[in-house]
Amino acid sequence: MGTCLPNPEAGDAEPFDGLPMFQYGEDDTPLWKDQIRLVRFTSSAGRVNGGKHIPSLTIEAYDLSSTPQNPAADHPYYFALSYTWGPPKVTDPAPYTENDKRPIFLNGKKFDVFPNLYDALLQIEKSFSFPSFPSASTSGDGDDGDDGAQTETAPLFWIDAICINQGADPSAKAEQSKQVGMMDQIYKSASQTIIWLGTCTAVATEDTTTAAGDNHTCTDADTTAKASAFLAKHQLLVRQASLSITRRGGKWQPSLDVSDPRSLALYGIPTVQTSDWIALSDIFSRTYFGRLWVAQEIALSKNPVVLVGDHLLSWDDVAYMGVFLTATGAAMGMAQGTPSPGEWKKEDRAATARGVIKVTWLFVIRVWCSDEVEGEEDKEVRRAIEEFNWGFGTASVDDEQLDKDGKGGRMDWARVFMKLVMATASFDGTDPRDKIFAFYGILRHVLGMATLGEDEGDADEAMKELEGSHFHPDYNKDPAQLFLDVATTVINRTKSMHLVTYAGDTFGGDASPVKGYNLPSWAPGFDPVRPPPLLGSHRKELVQFDASGVSSLSADEFQVDGRELHLSGLKLGTLHRVAEPWSTMVMERGVTEMADVLLTIPTTYRHTGQSRVEALWRTLVMDQDLTSRPASPDLARDFKAWLYILSTKRIQDLIEKGASRHEAIRAHSQLDEISGAEEGEYENKLFPDLELLGAKSRLGERRPVADDPEDGKELREKQEAMLADARRFEMQALYVMLFRRVFATDEGHLGIVSLNAKVGDELWLVKGCPTPVVLSRVDGDVGGGKWVVRYRILGESYVHGIMMGEGISQKPKWEKVCIV
Repeated sequence: MGTCLPNPEAGDAEPFDGLPMFQYGEDDTPLWKDQIRLVRFTSSAGRVNGGKHIPSLTIEAYDLSSTPQNPAADHPYYFALSYTWGPPKVTDPAPYTENDKRPIFLNGKKFDVFPNLYDALLQIEKSFSFPSFPSASTSGDGDDGDDGAQTETAPLFWIDAICINQGADPSAKAEQSKQVGMMDQIYKSASQTIIWLGTCTAVATEDTTTAAGDNHTCTDADTTAKASAFLAKHQLLVRQASLSITRRGGKWQPSLDVSDPRSLALYGIPTVQTSDWIALSDIFSRTYFGRLWVAQEIALSKNPVVLVGDHLLSWDDVAYMGVFLTATGAAMGMAQGTPSPGEWKKEDRAATARGVIKVTWLFVIRVWCSDEVEGEEDKEVRRAIEEFNWGFGTASVDDEQLDKDGKGGRMDWARVFMKLVMATASFDGTDPRDKIFAFYGILRHVLGMATLGEDEGDADEAMKELEGSHFHPDYNKDPAQLFLDVATTVINRTKSMHLVTYAGDTFGGDASPVKGYNLPSWAPGFDPVRPPPLLGSHRKELVQFDASGVSSLSADEFQVDGRELHLSGLKLGTLHRVAEPWSTMVMERGVTEMADVLLTIPTTYRHTGQSRVEALWRTLVMDQDLTSRPASPDLARDFKAWLYILSTKRIQDLIEKGASRHEAIRAHSQLDEISGAEEGEYENKLFPDLELLGAKSRLGERRPVADDPEDGKELREKQEAMLADARRFEMQALYVMLFRRVFATDEGHLGIVSLNAKVGDELWLVKGCPTPVVLSRVDGDVGGGKWVVRYRILGESYVHGIMMGEGISQKPKWEKVCIV
């Protein structure tokens, strides 16, 4: 191990005094046709200030056609860098500003880069002595030079912030669009991709964790080293367990108590201390994994490796650990569990959980894009992935491959785009248009590897359609117009209304992520801040939704006319009671408003024949338990515990605010009314009456009898058991209910909807859409005395008892609807 080089200080600017800035087109050769720029480190004697090294590079243009894609030609071997432009750690101040940039030497001139890239340049130049990095060379006739000097055999690198002109003028924007359109070729042609996660992290002292880049040393004892050792030690167990859970019928777990050192013992890892979780957090909480572009960069790279400070990690080890922690429920446990106070902060656990799930998605997308499956292990991975339906509701039949439209026909790249959008729903980019352009390379790659039927011309035709579409990168295009054009293309190509499940002003008002775009409600702005898609991935035995009973439309059943979408719909009812948002219910007000909604439903839920209480808890989890639908009846016990925990917490809150115990309990009279109407024995009822609620609230307050260890043990076991049950249900419901609320209609439907829905909005089935949607009526005078009824989409909805087409009669009377 060596020393992570320190960051430059203010005095480092002195070597650049009087030095002009590097100018593209003047200080390098202009790019032609399919050329890219590559950089190499040069001898940096004298390029120091105060003993601190400053990166020095040269930049040259190369023809991308003479790369490993064309083995008959001489080609440069180069390494591609994958990193984030912003701060690499969630604990770093964010975002960077222009004032944070640091100068380097490029062709002898000054060139500014952001701090994370500066650190990467320092480390990569130094780390190239690692034997695990292959020597870079060309097949040309260049002479070898002295070690460290620029020669024909010096390593070449592709780094987007340097190799692409990032200027704002039209010619720079044109270059950016051209180069972004080539990024699939750039990453596929690189001999290796280096994933830079940032500097290593020193062991925390006095409640601080300091980056090793800040005058610290990467050692075998630092936090990053501990994570690296943990990944390497358990790599085989992690792979075997992940494949076992995923492939051989194992059940994905909803939540794992990560505060229990033996939580992973079942899978062959005897103990995991909080310090181990903190070490893994140092890897998985890095901001890199939430960056949109990494999906393409990792998926299309031949041989990605991970560099964190001095530590070189296997991408496969990181990826499999992500899958393992997701499949075992550890990721959910991180977001929910409570390890020893002060050791692993809640926000750090949540960031780690998000990172783990994103790494899992990156793993899956890389498998999707793999066109070569070699060896039994790779085949087992592919088979495991195929145990899941990745269609996200985009096809009416199981869709085992990324590159098929579900009908055995020719490639439908618009459906592939929708799958990628859903898989990366929480990923973000620097530019809003990245949500479209970041997938262009993957779409090109998938088209290139797809089997497109008997007509060999299909491949060329599909590729021409894609390259001539709005998906082709063009950073001179207005984002709002781009999103509208993409929505129009997706709907027209897929001949389905699946896209509208991702649309809608789901937050309302100033909170809307698409505020300012002035988009029609049916055209999504693809912002990562939104409710999780209801049409998530799932095991194949978990039947996908098909609420409208129609997956593909004929040309005369819909029309996109500018900003208007004309389609066929079936009104199911009007929202006449809406509960508070899920977060408000859980954190502040308890379940009383949700109980008020439930009281508007008859005791027997007529759409399924179940009790209204059963319909409620099944609605909160979309009637699934990650593996099967309908959900196991055992989940009712967890719902009961969750209901009691939430209600007793609310009682205590009211008492602390000055209410008497009697008043606090009476504030939950709705629960008593629901309980009184439930059938069955007293102990089998899910809702508590007031008497039981009072007893449960006292149990939560009671302390063990002094000098009676058995009493303390029994009390603790009861409380912990109830809390564990409650957590299981809450984690099942959290993904479904985040940014959503419960509603009831005048026709007795019970469902969930986005935050902006209100009483008076309407519940509809839309022909060709797999979920119901909630619409807001917008009547308008269009002139000439003509009054037209239009609607805005508020968002998708789960409605219990109609998600598989049960709401469609034998002869449904579809109405023409205009969405604006």
